[in-house]
Amino acid sequence: MKVTLETDGGFAAIPGLRRAVTVDGAALAPDQARRLDALVAAAHEAHATHGSRGVGAARDARSYTLTVDGTNGAPRTLTFSDAAPDPALGALRDFVQEHGSR
Repeated sequence: MKVTLETDGGFAAIPGLRRAVTVDGAALAPDQARRLDALVAAAHEAHATHGSRGVGAARDARSYTLTVDGTNGAPRTLTFSDAAPDPALGALRDFVQEHGSR
């Protein structure tokens, strides 16, 4: 599974932060790959429950698009913002930022 994070907006939108970050589960250590799977499952559940709360809620809030590819079927896109972050979505975002590459 691959997860790509795209960031947009924010008070001081820095072009370097806008580049997509991708983490490939196949390239991770087994424990990190399991953690990624768990984070993706939790993020899908949170997004299904809460939708894309907070997107566009504040002009200076950053918005995020997570694209999950490689899980049974077509890629799935999860969109959210800093204005109303769900802990599960934020945890997946943080993991991708930490373990991904631009």
